[in-house]
Amino acid sequence: MLQGIIVLRSANEQSKSGGVFPYLKLDNGDFIKIRKVKDNPFENDCLKEYEGKAVVLQGEYNENNTFMVTEISEVETNNVSTEAEETANVCIEGCAEEEKEVEGDLNETIE
Repeated sequence: MLQGIIVLRSANEQSKSGGVFPYLKLDNGDFIKIRKVKDNPFENDCLKEYEGKAVVLQGEYNENNTFMVTEISEVETNNVSTEAEETANVCIEGCAEEEKEVEGDLNETIE
């Protein structure tokens, strides 16, 4: 089982087999080449519809180190993204509160 975000990337650009292929971007930033079992390896239509989405994949690696996907489950978001969003929101709210306090002090000084 693997979890990450499906992205399309160019690969093998200098060869006849070059093109845009689906990869799974893991939370640590690594990319794993993926392919859906029984899908056309040059079209990858089954995986294109999941581009940019967080997913959980079931399957196994083949002899070429490509993860052969047997099942795809879309997930709301991964934990890292949720934690990052929550941290950003706390910082934004905290900064807004500080601005209000400073603004209040300036108004008192002006009056």
